[in-house]
Amino acid sequence: MSQPPGFESSSQPNYVCHLHRSLYGLKQSPRLWFQKFNSFMLTHGYSRLLSEPNIYIRHKHSSNQFLIVALYVDDIPLVGTPSEITQAKLELSQAFSITDLGPLSYFLGMQIKRDRTLGTLIIHQNKFTNEILKSFGMLNIKPCTTPLPLISKVSLVDSPTTPKDIAFMKQFPFKHLIGKLRYLANGTCPDLGFAINYLRHFMHNPSLMHWKLVQRVMRYIKDTSNYRLTYKRFQYERPLKSLIGWFDSD
Repeated sequence: MSQPPGFESSSQPNYVCHLHRSLYGLKQSPRLWFQKFNSFMLTHGYSRLLSEPNIYIRHKHSSNQFLIVALYVDDIPLVGTPSEITQAKLELSQAFSITDLGPLSYFLGMQIKRDRTLGTLIIHQNKFTNEILKSFGMLNIKPCTTPLPLISKVSLVDSPTTPKDIAFMKQFPFKHLIGKLRYLANGTCPDLGFAINYLRHFMHNPSLMHWKLVQRVMRYIKDTSNYRLTYKRFQYERPLKSLIGWFDSD
């Protein structure tokens, strides 16, 4: 790397520094950190998911103990049986300098609340939703109860065709807003899924009609910002071996 300010060599001003280890902020630092963490996890009996390389699983079939470890930069939430979580914290603390922040309450825009007495796990993105509304100047927008109107006839035919109209639409952050809403839909708002998948078809050349539909979605998340996903603990005669779900084919 270049000689840092205040430590330049007067005799060799054109020399660069040869690093023996990575420094925070350099281009290769994230890659080297992940290589070190990945090597540590694999040598401690974890398997890395092929579909999501930042998630590791360790499952002890003989004792039915398991642990799921997710890595996002240097944040590492742990999910699993209590004994495995305790062991993982000990192993990580011996290899890295860590800070135990206790039960997970906020991660990647998702707020998490767990009540062990009631057996509930509540996940929502109220804070993230309000941040979206505020950043796009729609915090005081009028709420509505559905993400899209009952009948929507807009299509690609409605996209602007003249250079003047295309330039006019550049002032509206259509793509940026769709990206934010898609993150909401993938996180805790599956009710936005259809609307976002419908509107994303117009991202390359949106019209004012398309923008008004996105505003409609913003009105909907304003109305439903306090909605939560609640997972409840159920008592079964025998443990479930798979996740069961229901859906309406219509």
